[in-house]
Amino acid sequence: MKSTARQITEPAPASTTPDVIHLPYVPPPDAAPKKPKRQKARFVGIRFDDAGFDEAQRRAREVGLSLGAYGRQRMIDDAGPRAKRAPPTETSRLRATHVTAINRIGNLVNQGIYALNRIDPESGARDRLADEVAAARELLQSAMPALREALAAVLSGDDRER
Repeated sequence: MKSTARQITEPAPASTTPDVIHLPYVPPPDAAPKKPKRQKARFVGIRFDDAGFDEAQRRAREVGLSLGAYGRQRMIDDAGPRAKRAPPTETSRLRATHVTAINRIGNLVNQGIYALNRIDPESGARDRLADEVAAARELLQSAMPALREALAAVLSGDDRER
């Protein structure tokens, strides 16, 4: 049985390769045209002065619509299919209050750490460092009751929907 050995050849030197390699044109595959994501494709901009804008917002709020839905309702008698949304429930308001309280605590902690990192320990400002630590401790101490209350309410399940 005779085996044929594969011949290994050296690559061609760079001087013999062409500067430009011409590839044949391959058209892109035919794709279905994309549908626009928004069904409402037209935009109407209306300019208000401050008093007119406040009045328009007040009227829209009275009927429970956004400003855009209120404008559509007044102009073409159709506010749109999703114009009226359910008002927030007490549970969602309570949850938002808890999240806000927790975020405030995190913000205060970050501010304290930032203040401590701004102090150059080699500048001989030990008194200033002590003052900054005391101020940071005050900020954190004043925020702790709100954090405890928010965490206790979340852990007890007061904000869960029944």
